[in-house]
Formats: sequence, structure tokens, C-alpha cells
Amino acid sequence: MENQLSRLETAVHNMTMRLMHVSEKVVSIEAELGRRRHLATKKRKERKHRIQGRLTMAENSFSTDSRLPYEHWARVCFEFGLRGMSASEFCRWVVVEWIRQYQLHNRKKVLSLTSGRVRYFEGGVQCSCAEVDMFGRKNLHRRKHEVHEIYWWNWCDAHMRKIWYPLQDLPGYEQLPDRFRRGIDFANANYSELKIGEYVYDPKELKHQTFQATQLVDLIFSRGFRKGVQNQAQHDEWVVQRNIQPLINRAKMLSP
Repeated sequence: MENQLSRLETAVHNMTMRLMHVSEKVVSIEAELGRRRHLATKKRKERKHRIQGRLTMAENSFSTDSRLPYEHWARVCFEFGLRGMSASEFCRWVVVEWIRQYQLHNRKKVLSLTSGRVRYFEGGVQCSCAEVDMFGRKNLHRRKHEVHEIYWWNWCDAHMRKIWYPLQDLPGYEQLPDRFRRGIDFANANYSELKIGEYVYDPKELKHQTFQATQLVDLIFSRGFRKGVQNQAQHDEWVVQRNIQPLINRAKMLSP
């Protein structure tokens, strides 16, 4: 009889210990789920704050918008050159800053890249084109006739032009590195009268598409704007890595 009671007590004790162990696991799992839910909510709020700007969606992605801080961006561009950074890095930075100025419209950005297609707004309607048509293909020196067909020239004409004009008026602009100024001038090739070789460069002229010109296309359009659009999610990390925030802060301080 005593042996039976002893075995029963042992079984009850073992069962109690198992239940306590399961209960501890449940509490631990619930705590972890709560922590993950909290982090997910925090990230969603941060992402919403990050990608949604204060401006309502523009009807045309490739039209000048007087609400945009072009003069501030010109000052930031000056600081990029002064710090010895490249024109392509400024182009990468400014295209993401431009995208982030706008609120989402039906969960759509003013410009985005999905499955190799660039989506943008034209006449209030979202349109799309192939990424290579927007920014150009590799080895353009073999496809010189395609340079003027790059659709991104329209963005440069609308937005980079509005940055380029006040940039030239800043004191000390002529002292910026020549390579930097040429890169920015190339992004404004339809207005800047940039000389490449013996020609004043015109994107529409086939004979102007020298090897040097196609290298600039790759530098500004592919390694600049295209890279910015492709890496929007990593933009903040890149800004920290390249220590860009002090340049932005200095530009704000010096802006009128």
C-alpha cells in the first residue's frame, strides 16, 4: 500500500513539474510574441514616417513641382562637392529624397521599381516602363543611338535643372572639383552647354556619343539615379555609412 502511494506521489510530482515547465514555456513564448509584435509595430510606424512625406502626390513625376526644396538641394549638392564626394553620390541621394517628399497615393509611390519595371505618374495615372528604357542599358558605347531615348532625361529636365540653376549662383561654385561639376552639368546636358571633346554635348546628336560621354551616362544615370531607386530600403544605412547627415545639417544652417 505504501509503495503504491509512493509511486502515485512520484507520478503526481512528475506531472506537476511537467505542467510547470510547459507553463514557463508558454509564458516565454507569449513574451517573445509580444516583443515581436511591438517591434513590428514600431518598424511599421518608422517606415510609414520614413516613406510618407508632407506633399500630396504630383500628377506628373517628370514635371517641375514648385513645392519641392530645390534651393536646399542645391546647397546640399554644393556640400557634396566641397566634401570631395562624387556627382553620382549626390544623384543617388537626391532621387530618394525626392521620392520621400510625397505621400503615398493608394499605397503607391511617386516613383518605384518593381520586377524590373519603373512605375511613375503621368497625368495622374500610374504608368510603367522597363528599367533599361528609363536609365539606359549597359555597353551604351555600342548602342549610341539609344542615349537620347533614355527616359530619365525628362526627370533631369524637370528637377535637376531646378537644382542646377541656384547651385551655380552659390559663392565658391567655380572652386568645386571639375569632375564633380562636369557630372552635375551632364545631368543637365540639355541646358548646361557641357563640352565633351570638340562638341558642346547634345544627347540627341549621335556623333556626340563618344566613349567619354557614354561613361558619364553610366556614372550619373546607372551608378547615381538608378542605384538610388534600386536601394531605397537601404538609403538611411547608406547615408550613415557615407556620413552624409553632417552635410545636410550644414546645408540647412547656411540656407537663407
